[in-house]
Amino acid sequence: MFGRKWWHPNKTNVSKAFRYRGNVSFDRELNDLKNCQIFVPNKELLNDPCEMLTDDISFIQLLEYIERKKGISIEKIKSEFEIFKDRILKAGIFSLSVSKEPLNLLLWSHYANSHKGFCIEYDLDVLTQYNNEVNTFWVNYSDKIPVFKPKLFLGKDNEVIRHFTGFKSKYWKYENEFRLLYDNSGLQDYEHKAVRSIYFGIRMDDKEKERIFETLQGRSIQYFQMCLLPRKYELYSEKIVDPYYRVKREIVINNHEDVTWFLENAKSDYGIELSDYLRKAINLVSNYPNVQSIKEAIVIFNKDTPIMKVEYQKFGLEFKPPKIYRFTKEDIDNEYENTVEIERKKEKINEQRPSLVSQ
Repeated sequence: MFGRKWWHPNKTNVSKAFRYRGNVSFDRELNDLKNCQIFVPNKELLNDPCEMLTDDISFIQLLEYIERKKGISIEKIKSEFEIFKDRILKAGIFSLSVSKEPLNLLLWSHYANSHKGFCIEYDLDVLTQYNNEVNTFWVNYSDKIPVFKPKLFLGKDNEVIRHFTGFKSKYWKYENEFRLLYDNSGLQDYEHKAVRSIYFGIRMDDKEKERIFETLQGRSIQYFQMCLLPRKYELYSEKIVDPYYRVKREIVINNHEDVTWFLENAKSDYGIELSDYLRKAINLVSNYPNVQSIKEAIVIFNKDTPIMKVEYQKFGLEFKPPKIYRFTKEDIDNEYENTVEIERKKEKINEQRPSLVSQ
């Protein structure tokens, strides 16, 4: 519906952003992290009752003036305008805060259960690159609600959409909000590599921290503990060691007959070494969360650099085009470090959602 468009008024591109968590069930938050999903609310579920306010009176008056003076019916335009607004109201809005580090005391208090929760750092490129329908933009803060003008239709792509969803009162400016707009609200999948780091709140329960460590082991996530600076109203973060970093991650071998065929072709065309790298790439993708099946796996070249290209289908997206991962040999070597391959019977491959976590 919306189409992807990066639009940052007076801002430079950003690569990371933060999401503070803790105001809903911890079990639900942990399950979403495990399954690589985010809950995207619509307008009615957002905490600002002034969301999507717009002054369109002058626009309607202009249409009525044209109708009176030119004798042109405006009913179709008004109808389509109302339909468009209705679709916007049903869209899903995922809000993130942009900063160098998650050091905002108010955000921790308001969205992370008074520092008892945690904060997720996302890689925005990874979070959006597999979903071309996501529209992204900064929020603009103002004393006045935006006025809808006809010239918006002649502006940049999706400027009309941003007019309805990208403006808030200046009282929210401390959030420094960056938004992802989805066609629909509800649970949305993302690639597991989108989560870079997790920051634990000052008052977060140690047992909940341990459950995060255990559930997300093997995903190369960095962890930080939030702390208070002595005699100051300021936060700082300390990097902490993942207690599972020495535990070998289990990689379930995908021995499906289609995979065997992909590997035989690669071995015939490019030799044993690249065929083995392709095998490892297939195994990695097969073990990523929510991957249902491998559709194609081939070796391609970027100049002289071999690239292992793996197309895969995600659960629940059987009627959408396959998604793609690309690996260099170095990528595969890094991901295969501290892992152990295990075998599983053919009939069990892809019967369940593969996970990076041993069950």
